[in-house]
Amino acid sequence: MRCIIEAGHYYQCHGPTIWSTTSWKILQQVRSADDDTLLFIDDVHDLNDMQDNERMLPVQLFDPQVSHVVLESTMRPLALEILEQLAHQPRRSRAKQRRSGCWYWKDIALTNSAGFPLCTLLDVALSAYKHQLGHSSAVNILPEFYEQQQINLQRILRVILPELRLRTILFDLDENWRWLGDSEE
Repeated sequence: MRCIIEAGHYYQCHGPTIWSTTSWKILQQVRSADDDTLLFIDDVHDLNDMQDNERMLPVQLFDPQVSHVVLESTMRPLALEILEQLAHQPRRSRAKQRRSGCWYWKDIALTNSAGFPLCTLLDVALSAYKHQLGHSSAVNILPEFYEQQQINLQRILRVILPELRLRTILFDLDENWRWLGDSEE
C-alpha cells in the first residue's frame, strides 16, 4: 500500500535542526520506493513557542527531495472545517466551546480563546490533507517530545477520519526510534 511519510518538520522562524536531519535519516530507513514524502514547515509559531531543546540547537543544512512541502498556515481553513465537523459529532464525541472561548474535544485543546487552531487541530487538518492527496496510510516521524500530541491526534482521527491509518515513529538524537503504541509492523 502506498504511504505518505512526513519527516523533517521544522520552525520557519529558526530553521531546520538536527531533529530535522535525524528524522529524514529515519525516513530513508523505513520508506518504500513508491512512498510519497512530506515536509511540514511551521510558519505559525515564533521562537517563544519552540521547545528549549529545539530552539537552542544550531541550524543545519537541510535540503531534502520531497513530494510535498506544506506550510502550517495553509492548514487553518481545513482545521476550522474539521472543528465544525467535531462540533456536530454525536454527544460523546462532540467538540465543545468553553466559557474561555477555547474549543476542546474531550480533554484536548483545539483552539485558543480567539478561535485560532492549536497544534493538534492543525495536525488533524494535515492528516486530512494527506488523505485528500489519495493516501489511506501515513507515517509521521517526530521527536519523542511530540508523543502526547501524536496520541491526541490519533484519538481524534479514530473518530473524524478512521479510514486513514496513521502510524508514528518517535526518535531521539542518538537516532534511536520506536513506533508509538502498538502500531509497529
